Amino acid sequence: MLSARWSAITSLGLEHTQLLGNTLTAIAREKAGIVRPQTPLITGELPEEARKEVERIATEKGAPWTVADPGSVKLNCDGLLEIDGIQGVFKAPAIRGPGIRADLAISIALYRTVLKNLDKQLDTIQLRSALEDLRLPARIEVFPGPPICCLDTAHTPESIKSLRQTLEEIDFPQPRALILSLSTDKRREEILAEAGGIADEIIFTRADETRSVDPQELRDTLGSGRIIEDPREALEFSQQKGWNPVITGSFYLAGALRPCIRNESE
Repeated sequence: MLSARWSAITSLGLEHTQLLGNTLTAIAREKAGIVRPQTPLITGELPEEARKEVERIATEKGAPWTVADPGSVKLNCDGLLEIDGIQGVFKAPAIRGPGIRADLAISIALYRTVLKNLDKQLDTIQLRSALEDLRLPARIEVFPGPPICCLDTAHTPESIKSLRQTLEEIDFPQPRALILSLSTDKRREEILAEAGGIADEIIFTRADETRSVDPQELRDTLGSGRIIEDPREALEFSQQKGWNPVITGSFYLAGALRPCIRNESE
């Protein structure tokens, strides 16, 4: 097994609790298992309870710890990225919204740490090319219309909130239809509370026969919405209505619909 020379933890929340533990401290302890003695650790901003546990483990192992500043990657008025400490602006069409910019900030911090340890300089031209060519399938992936379609895999309250903020930031057009499927282990009440602000029309569907929550249960929890069991039929219905679909909630749902959307947009 290779020995890690650097470690990174992007985010942390109450997810996969049956495997990782049912508290933020337990989940942080599990994820911080990647940290190796005297090896640099880069993280994003973490909840206080998790931060304390990661700090304890990093201190015990003598691992230098850097928390990447999510504000170090900014969107300027021309829709280009500015990165603290690096001259110029960067075209990065796949980097949409505060959540993905925060992830990029972690990546940049890790990149700088690696280069420093290798005694190398950051290559701005190489970075600019990488960001311009970067593609992030099903991470706020927008397909041209009409109708315009946004495909995402947000499946936590935090990521659903970030998706909602991003749709406003990129001025994703109205009218919208949210096509949503959730796996049975997700925090459905909290997710639905955030999802309600994404679109006026909500269509509950079933991405996977064994792993997905019954759409009727989701509708009953929210108290409104439309049920179309088959994801493709849900997409077709929203398109026929002239609604711009926002598809999210599940990797299974993204996997089922992305080939259809790609074929239509090509």
